[in-house]
Amino acid sequence: MWILRQYSTDDDELLGEVPLEGWRLEDAERLLGFAPTKLGSTPVDHGAAYGLMEEGAPLVIEKNSAFFLDFDAEPEAVERGGAPETAVTS
Repeated sequence: MWILRQYSTDDDELLGEVPLEGWRLEDAERLLGFAPTKLGSTPVDHGAAYGLMEEGAPLVIEKNSAFFLDFDAEPEAVERGGAPETAVTS
């Protein structure tokens, strides 16, 4: 699941996070203009964060904050004790 996390630029404290349920990689690419990585945090500018607000994400954009898009394991994968299974073709 994609999650947008907001941090304070003053002390790097996590201010909040918004799960982007139902989001796909294509949705993230459309918002950012490029494909984010699922292996780390992708910085999100305030313009993209405002775009998410316009789409209904419950964000409070503060002046001294930074946004990062992260991909976390699906909740059911965590409950099973592993990563989601993927098909491998040869």
